This record gives sequence, C-alpha cells and structure tokens, in this order.
Amino acid sequence: MKKTTPILIISILNTIIKSLDMMLVFFMAIHFVNIGLSGLQIGILFGISTITALITILPSGLGSDKLKSKNLVTIAIILMALQYFGMVYSTTFLPLALLFFLGRIGKNLYKASIESLFYKTTEQEIVSEQIGVFHSLNYLGIGGITILAGYLLAIDYTFENIFLFIGIIYAITSILTFHLLPENQITKFDLLHYKNDLLKGKVLIFLLIIMLFYLHVGAEITSYSLFLKNNLALNTLQIGLYMGIAIIFMAPTVKLMAKKFAKFKGENIFFWGLFLSGAGHILMTIKNPATSFAFRAVHEIGDALTFFFLAYGITKIFESGRMGGNNSMVILISSIGTTIGSLVFGPLGENFGYDKAIFFGGVTTIIALMIAIFFKKYFNHA
Repeated sequence: MKKTTPILIISILNTIIKSLDMMLVFFMAIHFVNIGLSGLQIGILFGISTITALITILPSGLGSDKLKSKNLVTIAIILMALQYFGMVYSTTFLPLALLFFLGRIGKNLYKASIESLFYKTTEQEIVSEQIGVFHSLNYLGIGGITILAGYLLAIDYTFENIFLFIGIIYAITSILTFHLLPENQITKFDLLHYKNDLLKGKVLIFLLIIMLFYLHVGAEITSYSLFLKNNLALNTLQIGLYMGIAIIFMAPTVKLMAKKFAKFKGENIFFWGLFLSGAGHILMTIKNPATSFAFRAVHEIGDALTFFFLAYGITKIFESGRMGGNNSMVILISSIGTTIGSLVFGPLGENFGYDKAIFFGGVTTIIALMIAIFFKKYFNHA
C-alpha cells in the first residue's frame, strides 16, 4: 500500500481542479444566452476544445512521458486561471473564443498530465480500488460544487464573481500542485512504439466507442441547463440541486465497483454502463421534474460505470511507461466527440427544442453500446 498516499494526494488535488472546472459547466449556456450569444456561437465556444486538443493533447501526453508531470500540471492550472480572470470582463464572442482557446489549452494539458501521473502511480494489484478513490472523490466534489453554484446564482451572486473566485482558487492551487504532487519516472520511447500500441483492432474499436459515447457530453453542455430552465421551468438553485445530487450518485457507484470488481465481468460493467447512460439520457427529457431527475440519476450511474471501465481498460491495454502518450489519444478522441456533439446539438437544441438535443444525445450512446456488443470479444479481458 505504499502508493496509497500519493494516489490520495493526486485524487484530492484533482478533485479541486476538476470541481472548479465543472462548477459552471451546466450553467454556462444560460450565461451565454443572457449575454446575447446564438446557439451556433455557444456550440463553437464549447467546440473550441477540439482545436486546442489537436494542438496540445498529443504533445502534452508525450511530454508527460518525457518531462515531470507536476510541472506541466502547474503550467496548465495557471492557464486555466487566466481564462477565468479574463471572463470576468468579457461579454462578446471573439474575446470569449480567445479565452476559451487559452483555457482549453490549459485544460487539455492538465488532463493529459494528471491522468498520466495517476496511471503511472497506481499499483496493478489494487488498480480498481485506486480508480475508485480517484473517481469517487471527483464525483463528490463536482456534485457538491454544482449545488453550490446553483445556490450562489439563485441569490444573485453573478457569473463574473464566480469566475473571479475560480481564478483565485486556481492560482493558489497551482502552488500546491507544484509542491505536493509526486514525481514521475522519465522514459524514452520512439513514436513508432506509440503507433504500434494504437494500431490494434481492440484499441481502435475502443477509441471509436469513446468518441460516440462523448457525443452526449456535447448535448449536455450546450442544451441541458436550457432544457431544465425552459422546459421544466426550474430556477438556478433547483438546477444546481437537480444536477449536483444526480452526480453524487456516481461516487458510491464507482466505490461499489472498486470493491466488487472481481465479482463482475469487465464487459458487463461496460455494457450496463452504456445502456443506463443512454437510456437515462433519453428518458430524462420527460417533462416532469421528478421523473426527469430519476432518469438523470440513472444516466449518471451509467456514466460512472462507463468511466470506471474506461479507466480500468486504459491501465490494461497500454504500456505503463508510454501511458502519457497513449492516454492522450484517448483524451483527444473524447474531445473530438464532445466537440462534434456541441456543434450538432447546440444548433439542434436552439432550433428544434432542447429536449430533442438531449434525446438524440442519448441515442448516440445506445449506438456505442450496439458496437461494443458486436465487438464483445475485445472487452473480455480489458
């Protein structure tokens, strides 16, 4: 258990960073509509992550194999802080696009570096338990801070004030990460090694399913808060409670999987996760708040199962020493899926109804499930 303490440090610091980054995700579309942006512009802002991912993800991942991850994490958090400081004063599309570009560079660098450090720090004999710690703390933090955001907005605490708050905490946390994160081992590999790792049938199918699964995220960030506001007539506090409590369901789900993983087949966790995620996403468009919330909770449980399997699968299909570069491809594919979803579902929601965007976001996850079942043999030993 010698690695438990480093894993706990990584998990706690990651929870702070991820929670702050997610604090306003489900409310941001409301803010953008309030300042006069169109559905297409909102989709572009959220879709900027793909452009930055193409530029930064692979270099970030490779850099995490060849450089100290904690240095990259510190730089990344500073860039994310600058985005939020800038958003305090920006209300038009072009400055916001530039800030999103800067912040997404930071976010991509952070995600590639912190996940590389986590995977390299885990112990294979207790990897499922450590994934449980990493993800459960993250979900508790995101759920709690989403509720806090809804409360703050309900008492007229402005978006600009929250942007400033996030920026300040990021600036402080950048100092903590530099001093508290463990060191990773430096490795030397040719690009050919990464190519050979990725160009395998099961890896390519794995990446395809990840991209399809992440399409629904694009629907959520562009349309879901607007669905709750306009279709279910919820206020910001109710939206925060609706979103936050549902996300908290993810924490005990991954903890249970971590403890009982040996009793389940990995592919069953994956298939049930995709099914519950997709079905819950479709059915949470029912225009009754209580019923919609129940299916939102089902969706989040499905997401938790899916994310747990994906994290576990990454530790099994990729070489530990090349984890940074290989995992960066997973992050890139997920970013592409989210961006495609944003660009499709943002305008679709604006023009045909936010419930339609959410509904079809769930359909794409069901399609991912069908492909996973068809290629079931690839997931038997993931």
